[in-house]
Amino acid sequence: MIYKLTSFALLATLLFGSFAQNTIGTTAFAPNMVDDGYTLLYPHNQPHVYLLDFCGEVVHTWANEDTLRPGNVAYLQENGDLILTYRPQVFS
Repeated sequence: MIYKLTSFALLATLLFGSFAQNTIGTTAFAPNMVDDGYTLLYPHNQPHVYLLDFCGEVVHTWANEDTLRPGNVAYLQENGDLILTYRPQVFS
């Protein structure tokens, strides 16, 4: 009996796990708690800057050289220009 229950539990886990979708972006969404607009994301120790909409989807990406790492500031101007600070990946 234990063998049958264990086998059933394992089979159910494998079947249901194979149909699950990976979540990307926003996992909880409450429209009344979100302001209109976009979020500018400049991740730590990553060379790229991302513009996200309020659903967490990437609207635009700015790519920097892989030898650069972010500083502390990134600004998006009204005309679409991006102003950011960065530093070299390796200090010599």
